[in-house]
Amino acid sequence: MAPPKRKTTGRVTPKGTRPGQASSIAQETHTPAGVTSSSRYTPPNPRDMDESPRWVPVLMMVLIAIAVVSIL
Repeated sequence: MAPPKRKTTGRVTPKGTRPGQASSIAQETHTPAGVTSSSRYTPPNPRDMDESPRWVPVLMMVLIAIAVVSIL
């Protein structure tokens, strides 16, 4: 028999606040205009990493064909 599940209240906002009301913590943290929380720099991919070499899919198909022939 499975143990009973934990009972949670489901409260997301701190007690004594309303969902539309801003908390004091949110008012203290100020982000500059136009900057989002995910504004982390990610360098672009190098040109040689955009596409795999031509021999990779050819080798893959050859190995799959060998596997199919060996199974049959």
